[in-house]
Amino acid sequence: MNDLLTLLNADFLLAREQHFRATLQKLQAELTALHEGGNREFLDRVTELEDARDKELVQIEAGRGYALLRAEREYQDEMQRAEEEYVVISLYIPNTLKTNMITLGTKTSREGELAARVNDEAETPRKR
Repeated sequence: MNDLLTLLNADFLLAREQHFRATLQKLQAELTALHEGGNREFLDRVTELEDARDKELVQIEAGRGYALLRAEREYQDEMQRAEEEYVVISLYIPNTLKTNMITLGTKTSREGELAARVNDEAETPRKR
């Protein structure tokens, strides 16, 4: 019985060592394939990552294009509002100036008439 146990233990150790050597050889082969660029899993994963990156870059560029279009549209709207405001102000200022000049002219002529009357009355002798 003791011999059987020793034999089983020796067989187990030998099988374990063979398994570890086979695993080591497999891993070394995978490492070599990775270094040489021939590992299919790695290449597939790289392709997936590149595709995901490309999609994200396309989305970023689309967002950038949208932002540029929106900024251009906002700029055009702002320019149109500024032009409309300019037109309103350019019409308002001359009309306001004209009204003010007429008012000032009327006021000045009234003051002139009053000054002339005052002068006339001051120059004419008073009758008592």
